[in-house]
Amino acid sequence: MRRLLAKAGRQRNIDTWVVRLHALFRVEQLRQPPQVEAAFGEQARALLLQLDAACRAIEQLAEATATAFAQHQDAKILTGFPGVGGLTAARVLAEIGAPQLTVL
Repeated sequence: MRRLLAKAGRQRNIDTWVVRLHALFRVEQLRQPPQVEAAFGEQARALLLQLDAACRAIEQLAEATATAFAQHQDAKILTGFPGVGGLTAARVLAEIGAPQLTVL
């Protein structure tokens, strides 16, 4: 807790803040009726499922992009730059176009 407060910019009374925050975190916070809390839990679960599906779709798209880009004639040239991987190189290729990069 002390490190977090220091990172947040606190310089004085850190120990006082630590004691105060620990006391606040230990107290039971405002509650809603059980049905409302259950509904919020279901809503959170549904949102997490949507987030999980979106993350899986992004991973699949990244894999498909990397696979397609690896077959391009200029893939080795673009990925030869330090720090440029397949996805970054594919973005560069998409921005500048393919004909300009072909080396004879």
